Amino acid sequence: MARVVRFTQQVKVVGADHHNGLYYLNVWTMLAPLAPPYVPAPIPPGLFPVPMSVHAVMVPIDWVSMEDKRNFYVVADGANIVSKGHTCNHAPHVPPGINILVPVTIGFATTAWKLAVSSVVATAGPVASTHAASIGFTTNCGDPVSLASGLYASPGSVHVTPSAGDWLDYGVDWAITAAVEFVVSAGLHFFMPQVKTLIAKQIFRGKDVISEAVQKTAFDSAGKLTRYRGPADAIVNEHAERASKNAGRYSRQLLERGLSPEEAATKASREAIARESERMGVRDKFSKQAATETSESLKGNVRKAAAKQAESGKLAPVDGSGDLIKKKAGDYKDQTMQDATRGQPLERGSKWGGS
Repeated sequence: MARVVRFTQQVKVVGADHHNGLYYLNVWTMLAPLAPPYVPAPIPPGLFPVPMSVHAVMVPIDWVSMEDKRNFYVVADGANIVSKGHTCNHAPHVPPGINILVPVTIGFATTAWKLAVSSVVATAGPVASTHAASIGFTTNCGDPVSLASGLYASPGSVHVTPSAGDWLDYGVDWAITAAVEFVVSAGLHFFMPQVKTLIAKQIFRGKDVISEAVQKTAFDSAGKLTRYRGPADAIVNEHAERASKNAGRYSRQLLERGLSPEEAATKASREAIARESERMGVRDKFSKQAATETSESLKGNVRKAAAKQAESGKLAPVDGSGDLIKKKAGDYKDQTMQDATRGQPLERGSKWGGS
């Protein structure tokens, strides 16, 4: 014997729903940790469910957002009963990690009471029924299809018994819905990798813009400040050219190690100038000016690098990537790439990568 489903806070659905996700971090696989290049990883990588993307769900039957199928004039054990199709919308989902698609999942989430007894009809339609005794299962949204994955209990003294026809209707209703959902999920399966590819391309290209601008800034700054030492004769020019090349190489290494663009350009310029001063046998008087020199020129170089790549077709304005590059150009001081080696000293013998 089953029970009618009562509209009371005692009836709470607890579920485990499978949903596709784009994870910055997944507690089971550790895919896509929070490190450069910050590209989310799709889980599952295929169409069919995997345990690593099961989301926890809990929602009461009287949730704030619902398709209300209460029968206001039918009461069982002190509470209204609900009819088939009573649905809670936008139920909270807790993913196993940092899934950036959770807002989308919650936006389309449904928890529905689908099993009903057709011989007992109230004002809102056939009354909903538990599956066995006071235990029932709601049909919860999921990928690739919705499943009866929500468990609830609706104790009470009013008994009902779904007929064979009721069970058949319940199964057919699920099968039709599942077929439609599977087609949609299959389409998303082939579409989402393309979205991820676009995201990755724009992120990598934005990173290239910053790297090119930092190297250019360090190159110009080191050369300019080295030439301040005296007349632009052949010897000074040779030292200035070497300082520029070394600063450009070293700035890229520092950028990859986690320094901000401004810090990388300044530090590379300063050390390149100091090194050439040592080679020239003169006192270093200009490396301290590297911060001012790089600060004035880096922002302009970022914009030039972005414009250059945009003109060459390397920066396609896809999904707001143009705005992303503009933000990088305007907020370069705030751009950091965290790395395990951030702040660790580098060996002088290895940082230049050459003479």
